[in-house]
Amino acid sequence: MSTYQLAVVLLFNDVIDLTLADVTASTHLKDADLVKNVKSLLDSKILKLRSPDTEVGIFAVLSCHFEMRVSADNNDDHKEK
Repeated sequence: MSTYQLAVVLLFNDVIDLTLADVTASTHLKDADLVKNVKSLLDSKILKLRSPDTEVGIFAVLSCHFEMRVSADNNDDHKEK
């Protein structure tokens, strides 16, 4: 995963959906770089389009394809017995 892709994926830590415009505003990536990296994340199924018929454009709504957040409370290895 590239640094640009990681920057995009990390935006989904606190939100469920983002438009490509939101991602652009947060990352300050150039449009060509952003679209290329978002398409790669879509192809690898890390991200998904809310509406599958939508093209990757400024108003496309993206969401994380799987739950990325891991809570320390859910880790039994760290609980005292």
